[in-house]
Amino acid sequence: MTNTASAVSHQVAQENGCAQEVIDRLEDSKMHDEEFEEEESHPFDLTSYGKLFNPLLLMTTVTLTGVWFFFSFGAVLQQWLPLYMSEKSGKKVGFMDDAYRAAIMQSAGDVLGAAIAVYLVHKLNRLICIRLGLTLMAAIAFGLVFVDDIMTLLIFLMFFGLSRVAVSGLLYTYTPEVYPTTVRSTGMGLCAAFHRLAPLLGHTLVGIFLKYSFTAVIMGFSGIFLIAFTMALLLPYETKDQPLASHYYQDYRASHQHGDKTAAPAPASATAVQNA
Repeated sequence: MTNTASAVSHQVAQENGCAQEVIDRLEDSKMHDEEFEEEESHPFDLTSYGKLFNPLLLMTTVTLTGVWFFFSFGAVLQQWLPLYMSEKSGKKVGFMDDAYRAAIMQSAGDVLGAAIAVYLVHKLNRLICIRLGLTLMAAIAFGLVFVDDIMTLLIFLMFFGLSRVAVSGLLYTYTPEVYPTTVRSTGMGLCAAFHRLAPLLGHTLVGIFLKYSFTAVIMGFSGIFLIAFTMALLLPYETKDQPLASHYYQDYRASHQHGDKTAAPAPASATAVQNA
């Protein structure tokens, strides 16, 4: 199946007059897939769900699902900000006006965030952008505590929405790139499950702690984004401009060349992958 898909992709690239560099990358990806699938009995057989947690993939799976979970958990803050704005302003009658303005600013931030994500995907490294986005979200959540002016809160809300959409787009790009072909859909599905579970827990906990202190809840979200940032720092591979999952093939081949077929090799650095 993989060979057929690679052959079709290669043919389409040639028919469309793609640059030789693109065709060479397709050939390289096809070669990696064929080499990896030849080892039918090797201990890193990635054909089952549980193999996402074998030594070769464990670091990526744990850290990436953690980033998805804590990012999605913290992102629910955006839906509580109109209520927070109303509390800050001390208005009850004008709550719907604040909610309307907040919705407009959120939408503006979402549009800008999507445009920025498209640019960053093509221009900069995935991991650097993800980490910067999470840092910005943590800083915005922390700064909200010290802002009383409604217009300033709306601006903060717009930049929060911008960062949320940008990080989400980058994660949706990075996740399928980082997994080998045989577990790509499973890995993406696992991350999506954590992405859906986190908001449920986030809204539940906000509802529980809201009666004590809204300010403390906002500060807690800042800490959540810092946890997501810390886990993003532990992601071992950069995928920009690399053949799909080439880092795993490189590590697997290196371990076999040294005769070690049971223990996973140490993750290759992004620099090593880029220079391979």
